[in-house]
Amino acid sequence: MIGVSTLDNLDLLPRRGVSVVYFIAHGDDAVKIGFATDAIKRLRALQTATPVTLRMIRALPGVVEDESEFHGLLKEFHLTGGWFSRKGKLAEFLRATCVYDPEWTARRAIDWFKEGQHAIGKSNPRGPKICKRC
Repeated sequence: MIGVSTLDNLDLLPRRGVSVVYFIAHGDDAVKIGFATDAIKRLRALQTATPVTLRMIRALPGVVEDESEFHGLLKEFHLTGGWFSRKGKLAEFLRATCVYDPEWTARRAIDWFKEGQHAIGKSNPRGPKICKRC
């Protein structure tokens, strides 16, 4: 699948020591939003708890406070714990961005959501670009 990283395809993820807010998909319906300093280790840890193949669909450079802010901004899609329904503006954002792009930070994504620019079709030079790499 284009634009995702599973345990069999880790080359799209940042290396250990890069703090990220991650978005891990469980099937096509649920996404876990969390924070980690080692995205690969976190994906492996979560994978041991489920028979369904998890996919790291986004990893945005950021800090732990960014995770909380995403949770607040996306509360209408909240399921349980750190899990969210993959709908609306969250689904649009995940479709339009690269798995890992150091220039597309968590702070930049949060600002984009706050400015109401989550409609990908809008003319927005600060918005996410469709990734040509992954």
